[in-house]
Amino acid sequence: MPGEQSLKATVDPAADTGELHLRKTVFLAYTDVAAAGSRALLGINMRKEYYSLDVPEIVNCKPACVRDVAPEPTEQEFQSLQVLNCKYEQDAEEFSVVVVNTHLPGDKCHYVARKIMNLCIAGKVEKIILLTSLHVDIEHNPDHPMLENTFNTSPVTSHPSLPSHTKICDPFLCTMIQMIQIEGIACNCLIIPGYRVSSGKANTEDGTHQMICLFQQTLEDLTNLRFDRQLSLNMLYRDSPDNEDDMVSLMYV
Repeated sequence: MPGEQSLKATVDPAADTGELHLRKTVFLAYTDVAAAGSRALLGINMRKEYYSLDVPEIVNCKPACVRDVAPEPTEQEFQSLQVLNCKYEQDAEEFSVVVVNTHLPGDKCHYVARKIMNLCIAGKVEKIILLTSLHVDIEHNPDHPMLENTFNTSPVTSHPSLPSHTKICDPFLCTMIQMIQIEGIACNCLIIPGYRVSSGKANTEDGTHQMICLFQQTLEDLTNLRFDRQLSLNMLYRDSPDNEDDMVSLMYV
């Protein structure tokens, strides 16, 4: 893919450096049918601060995506609710990455969505760019592998929107969009149609390789953000909250 990068950015020591404040623009992804957006965002290749969010109602939910090798001393293992604040580079302090890196039970989605929304309100976030892969019953258009729906703002891409009559069976996405509309925060929802995928690394057979690269290339075109493609593509994904044995067998090989 164009723009592939193998060099890793220097990051700060793996420790929270104080109270968390989200930046003006938040990139948000979660564990959907393919976790492609999550893997794309967790591969951000810039200087950053690590934070994790505490939501008592999901304290036992484990990370869905983990590194395939042990992290460097200046890095951290990924958490179930991960926040990465960019810093120290030109315009970088405008961006925060928020990843719901766990399989959320349907009845717990509103707790996590409210936590994120409260942080957005407290930080006076101006825009949310939400990445999602959805299983939707629409005709595939090779000229537009991505869709964009907007709320309280204008599109940032030339891709068409998901038809308004499309049925969405995604509790977290529906809850998050509802809260975004209530609060009036600008949101660009970047959607790649997809299907539920199996555990392990991204691959071309199930489309996760292409989805991750498309998300990252789109964000690189829109911003000055940079991503480590290989980190994202090699990340190990657990396809269900009970698939612990399979995840352990894949790690650090």
